[in-house]
Amino acid sequence: MDTFIQEYDIEFSQFQDIIIKTNSLVAGSSALAQYLKQEGVEYSFVPNDIDIFINGQDNKDSMVTFLKKLGYIIGPKFNDTSYITSDYKNMTGIECVLSFINNNEKEIQLIVLENDSDVHEFIYCNFDLSCCVTWWNAENNRFATIDAEHTLKKEMYFIMPFLEIKNEGKCLDSRSLNRLCKYITRGFTNIKAPLLPLTLNETDTKTDIYLCKPNKLTGKIAFDTWCYDEVDCCTFISQSPWNIIMCIGDQYFAFHRDNIFKYMKEHTIRVPHIGLVYNTPYKQTIIEEAFYMVLYEDYTIYELVSAYTTISTCYQPTQISMYTVKCYTVAQWTSGIPGLIISPPDKSLQNNIVGESQLQDYSAEDEYYYATEELTRDYIVSQLQDYSAEDEYYYATEGRLREYDDEGRLREYDDESYPQE
Repeated sequence: MDTFIQEYDIEFSQFQDIIIKTNSLVAGSSALAQYLKQEGVEYSFVPNDIDIFINGQDNKDSMVTFLKKLGYIIGPKFNDTSYITSDYKNMTGIECVLSFINNNEKEIQLIVLENDSDVHEFIYCNFDLSCCVTWWNAENNRFATIDAEHTLKKEMYFIMPFLEIKNEGKCLDSRSLNRLCKYITRGFTNIKAPLLPLTLNETDTKTDIYLCKPNKLTGKIAFDTWCYDEVDCCTFISQSPWNIIMCIGDQYFAFHRDNIFKYMKEHTIRVPHIGLVYNTPYKQTIIEEAFYMVLYEDYTIYELVSAYTTISTCYQPTQISMYTVKCYTVAQWTSGIPGLIISPPDKSLQNNIVGESQLQDYSAEDEYYYATEELTRDYIVSQLQDYSAEDEYYYATEGRLREYDDEGRLREYDDESYPQE
């Protein structure tokens, strides 16, 4: 950043100080170029300007005074409302946009947000292309991006739910199409958007993680089961929106959403008056609602708390440990207040649970029932094993998931490709 900001005739330490003082954020294409340079990724485009996002009248006045002292003047590019027809027209929460130019025709755009807007949350929720959600952290003089996994490969996608189906090539307005072409010419490849969480309850902007602010995960180490290695929790979360942390007691486990989802989908068992339940790699069992939260909700930390033990209903009944799942955003984890709590049904309501003393008293009819039910479930699972996360997302959002009654029996399917009772 030092060399880059000097090209704008600004002394680096002064610029760093004013950004920190005003809680501003440098983001967009200039930050993207510098991020790629920082990470050693080749890039061929030169940013035309610097975009600074700022909120509050006092912060705005301080930044305007700072730029004017350096010889910048407000140019005619934007008036009070002209930004509405510019690249900012699809963004909400903007008070005004000011364009500053110096004698060397260097341009700095000051995007002034409404007083109560958080600058990091603003770019997280308003930027259209994933690669553009890149910013400079003035505190540590490092650039960061929302999805390093794809940006480092120079891949981009329209962020959901910003353009929803527009990534399919439908309903692209001229601005979106122009921006897409702009970044394709800059060497980026447009890919289909990963299945980001639906954010039905919470949107986790992970501000403290991305801006390296102190939080309850700072310094915590998690075990990455798939890589069989220890990872820093904050670093792991910042690498991909798919990365999550599960907390069990005082231990932390790091998972990619898709990996843990597929694992649990293949490790199911049935429990009386609950239906299908799902096992983690460490034998914690959760109910179906909690299972789908892992993939379809934008929580980052899932705390598993022991609830009770019970017996499964299959032709070889097994004792299992049911767990309550507490779902947190990063901010909620720091405050200690979960955004959502999903508990298994009260054990006292399960009047027909098979006790250990009864396991030897099954009749041939009981054995036949459980065996055929188990085979039916195995058949269903075999039909689902080849489904991708995208398929699972489709069936979930279309309301076509298999359903079970209180006894755990299959109730009905909406799709003709599924067997009917």
